[in-house]
Amino acid sequence: MVYQDHLTKFCVLRPLSSKQHISLNQGSVERANGDIKDMLVAWMGDNNTTDWSIGIKFVQFQKNSSLHAGIRRSPYVAMFQCEAKVGLTSSSLPDEVIQRMQCVDDLLNVLTPVKTERNQVLSQC
Repeated sequence: MVYQDHLTKFCVLRPLSSKQHISLNQGSVERANGDIKDMLVAWMGDNNTTDWSIGIKFVQFQKNSSLHAGIRRSPYVAMFQCEAKVGLTSSSLPDEVIQRMQCVDDLLNVLTPVKTERNQVLSQC
């Protein structure tokens, strides 16, 4: 499913279990759908996978964070008035913790105690 806000051009992509085509006769909608399909096919090729339902998250981010000629900014900026952020530096983790990380296991070790503590608190409620 493709939902696009026509003012900001921000799009939301979601996998559906079934498909019902709705004919809108709008060229811009068909172009946007074609762009998304092309981006998704490229992502699947780059990542050597056929799991498109995972790829739509990455395609959505890429589409929303790229410059849109019609609105002269990215849809993300148009929607939220700030640039999209990626990576651990935009997280709430302290800088000294981020700097010590060398691999994914380091991140999981940092997050696991928080999850365990949260689960213990929830089980006491």
